[in-house]
Amino acid sequence: MKVGMMLAMAAAAASASALTVECGKSEPEKYAAKELKKFVSLLAEEEPDAKFRVGTRWLSEFPDDAKALDGWDGYAVRRKDGWIYIVSPQPRGCLY
Repeated sequence: MKVGMMLAMAAAAASASALTVECGKSEPEKYAAKELKKFVSLLAEEEPDAKFRVGTRWLSEFPDDAKALDGWDGYAVRRKDGWIYIVSPQPRGCLY
């Protein structure tokens, strides 16, 4: 994930106190969620009030991205219903 994107996400959530990260069941998705939580907390200098969903299971929420990413292991970052989603058709795509 690009540093600029991480800084933007951290800045958007920097003023509160609870970071929620949900993820898929695969090891790459679990690792991506763990790393995301660690780096967002470091960048925000405290644990921000933000909710993330990381993994393949939420890709269907974004059909245009699902179509664009079909056959690739890239990712998309989207906001919906108070959550920030990092989705990919492949579990390892969430690590990028």
